[in-house]
Order: sequence, then structure tokens, then C-alpha cells
Amino acid sequence: MDDLRQSLARFPSAASHPILQAALDDLPAGAMSLLELESGERLTEAGSLDERLFVVLDGQLAVMSQDGLEVGKTFLPGDVCGEVGYLTGMPRSASIEARTRTAVVAITGELTDGTTGDLRRLASERFKASMLVEVLIGSYGIADADSLQEFAAAANVEEIEAGTDLFAGRKGELALVLLGSFHVTTEEKLIAKVGRGEILGEMSWLNERRRSADVVARKDSIVARFPAAEFERLALRHPNALLAVTKTLAHRLSRNPIYRRSKPPRPMSVAVIACHASIDARSIAQQLADNLPKAAVITTEQIDQALARPGISSEPIGSPRGLAVDTWMTLDEPRHEISLLVGDGVGSNWNNRVVRHADRVMILLDATEPPDITAAEHDLAGEFSTVDVELMLVHPPSTGVPSGTASWLQLRQAHRHHHIRTGNGRDLARAARRLAGLARGLVIGGGGARGYSAIGVSHALDEAGFDIDVLGGTSMGSLIAGGIAFGGSGFIDEMAGRYGSKNYLHDTTLPLASIFASRRVTQMLQNEFADARIEDLWTPFFAVATNLTNAEEVVIDRGPLWEAVRASIAIPGVFSPISRNGDLLVDGGIMNNLPIDVMRRYCEQGPVLAVNVSPRISHQSWDIEPYQSGWSILANRLNPFGATKRTPSIAGTVLRSLDTNSVSRLRQYEDVADLVIVPDVKEFSILDWDSHKAVIERGREAGRQAMSEWSA
Repeated sequence: MDDLRQSLARFPSAASHPILQAALDDLPAGAMSLLELESGERLTEAGSLDERLFVVLDGQLAVMSQDGLEVGKTFLPGDVCGEVGYLTGMPRSASIEARTRTAVVAITGELTDGTTGDLRRLASERFKASMLVEVLIGSYGIADADSLQEFAAAANVEEIEAGTDLFAGRKGELALVLLGSFHVTTEEKLIAKVGRGEILGEMSWLNERRRSADVVARKDSIVARFPAAEFERLALRHPNALLAVTKTLAHRLSRNPIYRRSKPPRPMSVAVIACHASIDARSIAQQLADNLPKAAVITTEQIDQALARPGISSEPIGSPRGLAVDTWMTLDEPRHEISLLVGDGVGSNWNNRVVRHADRVMILLDATEPPDITAAEHDLAGEFSTVDVELMLVHPPSTGVPSGTASWLQLRQAHRHHHIRTGNGRDLARAARRLAGLARGLVIGGGGARGYSAIGVSHALDEAGFDIDVLGGTSMGSLIAGGIAFGGSGFIDEMAGRYGSKNYLHDTTLPLASIFASRRVTQMLQNEFADARIEDLWTPFFAVATNLTNAEEVVIDRGPLWEAVRASIAIPGVFSPISRNGDLLVDGGIMNNLPIDVMRRYCEQGPVLAVNVSPRISHQSWDIEPYQSGWSILANRLNPFGATKRTPSIAGTVLRSLDTNSVSRLRQYEDVADLVIVPDVKEFSILDWDSHKAVIERGREAGRQAMSEWSA
């Protein structure tokens, strides 16, 4: 070691260097060596397992990417490099090459805790700086060294803990998301989901007003903060940055927030946690990945192999080796659209780690077990506060219809739930699309007997092999959608045949609450759907009703199926209202006769197909006076010698009034759907229940044509 001290004496940068002095004092002989490199010579190679720490004594070192480009800072005398490999033992992410003739000291062996802590802080700062470089190059095309250095000098790169409001108590700045995800909300309504490479704070910067929204981190994240004045200066010098702000602003203003496509975070990490020993989490994760684009399954074995350290994936969070795992996962995440992180057991460091890294958590539960909170859920409860938790109830292959789902949901705060049968490919494909925000939705509008055409559309989708992941509707549309969700297209087709007659459904009564007593329609729904509950359906379903008590739209996606449909079809004055939780519910067509916007929220960025059975123009003509006696209408109909006058019925007038609302909304929001199918049913009356076969066939024709043109 004395020889080394003498050699170092000729380098001024070594005289008072704290790390060199600590190493000289604490490490044994042989733990330090002096290296001299010629210009162009490599000190380390990308991908190599090199656990040495380096201190530059003279010359210059450059960081080189795997494709030979110079990235990051230049190391000068007195600088430390290689700290991540030294601390974690993980493979080098880049090569280090001498720019000039260079001298360095290489250090091995374990330094004191204080010195190691300094190195960890240095590694963290450099890692955050490298994230900024990656985003600037990958998302904005800013790649030259001078520009990267200019942005880095203006930015303050920070770690943001999950649940933190990014701009609380701050003003006059923008933030660039380098890693993680954020929710933008106003008055507890979700406005946007923002992920890696996106800009936050652009609205208040452009209009110079105080912030009107909260921006909260959904998981531990990293952002680069820019003072508004600095960002403006950079944006003027770098048009790509200004263009990015413009695109962000255009996207967020393009639609009313209620109707915007919700953007799932990309890249997205999903923790897959099996809470019962009977469930094979790896197998399910792999089957989910097989149904998704650019998805990867991440297990403990993969990380141990990637870092060439058996068991390193189970290192505690915050330990030096644990830092290697966290760093690897952070760097690996952008390489995939979706990463499925498979948990490994109760109380493990790995389980806690994958939940902390996740944007969503999928809890796998054995549906044959009691619904009690499991040990794994208890263990991870503290990590669930800022992340969306989804339940996947795993059923035996022979399960006919799930039951008891409400008991599972009552004990948990779940964002949503899934039902799958072991080995059932269609169930897993549906769950995968919903998990990824790519669910396929079919939403059906009200329109009386014309709604039968949606049955034909459903048959056409079956013929095309286009599986639907979410079903929903209003009024007659809720009946058709609910029947498909309950028993498929064939079931609702047969149901139409059994009840396709106005003589069956219309039971007149003393018109105090409604024209019809509503007993027959209620019994029909109870007989067909029995005790089925919406949350027990294989395919998720919702019905839209109108709450007269609170004067608002109601979306029903839990509870008895018959009751939800009955509320949605309770045409005011025609069928009696439904009392639910103390509120009075009637036909949803009053507020939203074709709820495309509701379906969009369920499907996020997935395709939404809508069936509109309400023609924009009614071609029927009527013979009606400004004042009209019911007795005169009855007399005209009973007179065999006079010409019969065409007068609208009460039910027909109310239904067409609801249609008018649908037409108005559709004109404004039809672009929210990916495909609007409009069967040619205008020749059929809203109350033409007896023509169900012909109406269904019209729907089949329209569905076939629409799918053919859409997929072409």
C-alpha cells in the first residue's frame, strides 16, 4: 500500500480525495490498484460483471452506449465512476472509455458505511440524471450532448413518493415524468393518467393562471422539474420540446374529460399475487401475457439470472443488493408495454417490492375458498393505498355460473374484478384486455322493439369471432345487453321469441302510478334472470337508469340483474318506477339513451361498439288535433265505416321522446365510439314487439356489413 501512496503522490487530485483516503486507511493491500489507459482504451464494457469503483486521477473518461454513442457526463480528475456496479454487483449498463491518456484508481473491497452511503447518494443522483437523458432522447429526439447538458442544467430531478401531490405548495414550473405514473384530478374526478415521457403543468404555464387540478403520484416516481421561465427558454431553442407541449395540450383539450379515452400508463407494471396456495400465479401471468402485445412476465429467477446473483431478488428493499434489483426493474420497465411481476409468497421482500413497483395489482383468489382476507393481503395492505387493486376469482374448469362474488367484494376495496375458469382461454383473454385497458365494449341504446336488432348485431359479432369484454345499455338496450351477458346471444334470442308480443307485456291498470301494472314485465325478468347478480356474470355488465330523487344518471353494475334491467326500462308513466336504496329510479333514456361515454370509461383505450336503433328522422305521419279526447280516438278505431286515423300512443310518444335525447347526444359524442352500428329499422314501430324476428335479422345484416367494413 506504501508503493501505491507514493504513486498517487504525483497526482494533485488524489491528495485530499475523501474516498481515496478512506480506502487507503481502511482497505487491505491489494484492494486498490493504479491503472493507466491510452486514448480509446476501455475501462469497463457494457454488460460485464465488474464490481470495481474508480476514481479519476488524470485525463478524461467518456460513457459510451452499447451502439457506440457518447452519452452522459465526462469524468474528469477527482470524479468517481462505476459506483452502481460496485454497490450492487449488477452488470454494467454502459462502457467507459478513455478520451485521452488517463490514470484511475480501481477499488475493490468493502468501504465504511459512511463512505458507502455517500456513494449510494451519488448513484441515485446519476441514475435520475440518466433517466432524464433517456426520456429526452427517446421521447423528444434531443440527442446532441450540448442540448442534453443544457436541459440537465435547467432541471431539478426528484423522486416523488406514491400519494404525493406533485405541485402542492409550488407554482411557476412544469414537470417531465421520467418514471412512474400520475393521476390528474379536479374535484375528485379523474381528468388524465400521465406516464413516462409526458409533461405536467403545461396548462397553468400557457394561461398563466393558478392550477385547477391536483396531480398525484400513483406509485413511486421520478420527475424533472423545470422553472417555467427556463422551460420557455429551452422550448424556444428546441422546437421538439414545444411541439410536445402542444400535442399534450391538444390531447387533453380534444374532448370533454367525461368522454375522453382514459389512457392506461405505458409502460405499465402489474403485480400478480396469488393469495391461495392452489393458484399457479406464473401460469396465469404467462397466459395473460400471451394475450397482450409486448408483454413480459418477470419472476425472481429471471432477475437472479439477469444479475448473475442467485437469491438477489429477495434482498431487502433499501439494502445495497436490493438497490441492484430495484435499479434493474426500473431500467427493464420501459422495454415492455406491460410487465407482469409475479409474486412469490407471504411476507417476502419480493412481494413487497413488486407491489411498490406496480401501477396495478392483480390479486388471484381461489373462488372455492371462503372469502376472508388472506394472509398475503394482510401483509401487503399498507402498499395498496395508492395503487389500483383488481381481484381475479379463479374457478374450476366446470363452473357454470359464479356465485357469492358480493361477499368477496364487500371485504375489499377493489377497482374491479374478473372471473376466470382454469384453462379457459376466452376468460383469460378477456381479463388480459381489461387489465391492459384494451377491453372491447358493446353498448346498446334504447328504442323499444327496435332494440331487438341488437340481438342480430350480437349474432354477427359471434360469427366474426369478435369476443366482447363488457356489455352495457339503456332501457331496451339494457335488457338485450343483460341477456347476452347472462346467457349469450342465443339465450336473448330465445327470450325474444317467448315474450315478443305486446299482449304479453302490457298489463293495463288504473293509471295512477303508470299505464301498465308492470307485473308481467317484472315477472318476466325475475323468471329469466332468477337470482343472478351482475357481479357474478362472466362478462361485466352495466345498466343506466335515471334517479328521480337526485336528478342524476345512475350506472348500475352490481346487485340483482333483473332489478337493474327493470329500473333501466321503467319508462315514465308507462311502467312503474323502481325503488332502490331509498331512491326512485326510472328509464335511463331520460338522461343517457345510448351511454357510449359510460362504456368508454370501462374500456379505457379499447374499442367501443355502439348499436343505435333510434333513427334521426321519424318517417311516420300522424292524424292528431291540438286537443284530443281518448274517447274520440277509441270511437274512430271501432268505427268500421270511417277512415282510421293514425294517432300516437302514450307509450310510443314517451319512447320517441327518449329517442330524441339519444339522437342529440349521438350527434355530439358518436366519435367517442370506434364503431356505431345503425340497423335499418325505421319502418318498424317502437312498439312493434310482434316483428322481433324481422328486426333481429335487420340487426344481423347491419352487424355483418359493419364488421366487414370496419375490419377491412
